[in-house]
Amino acid sequence: MNIWPFSHHERDRCGVLVGDGAFVFPIVGESHYQGELETICGGKTSEGARDRHAALLLPEPNNPYDRHAVCVKIFGKTVGYLSRDVAPDFLQALGRTEYREIASEAIVVGGWHRRGGQDGFFGVRLNAAMPFEFIAAQEYFRKKEHSA
Repeated sequence: MNIWPFSHHERDRCGVLVGDGAFVFPIVGESHYQGELETICGGKTSEGARDRHAALLLPEPNNPYDRHAVCVKIFGKTVGYLSRDVAPDFLQALGRTEYREIASEAIVVGGWHRRGGQDGFFGVRLNAAMPFEFIAAQEYFRKKEHSA
C-alpha cells in the first residue's frame, strides 16, 4: 500500500524531511484532531496505536492565528501543526529549496481504550531532526528500495 501523499510522477518536485530514525519529534494540537486520528487508525484499541504513516507538511501563510503555521496532514486529514517555535525554521529551510511539497515519515501513537474507562489520546511523532534538511523524494525512494 502506498502511504505517500504524492504520486510517482510528482516525486521530482517533492521533498522528504530527513530524520534521525527516532520518531520523537512532536507536533502540537493533536487534541483538536482526535476524531481524525481515530479514523486514520481505525479506532481505539486496548493496546493503543503505533501506526506508521506518511505526513504532508503544508505551510499556511493565511492562518488567522499564526502566519508561520505549518499544518501536518495524514491521508488528507489535519492531525496537528509544527510548534510555533520550530515552524519558522522549517519555513526558512523550505524557502531555500524548490520543493512544492514536503512529506515526513510519522508514527501515530496512543489511542487506547481500557477497562474502567481509561482512554488515552492519540499523538503524532515525526521522523525529523533539526536543523531541517530535505532530500528529493526520488532519492528517498531509491535509498529505501536499496535498503529493503
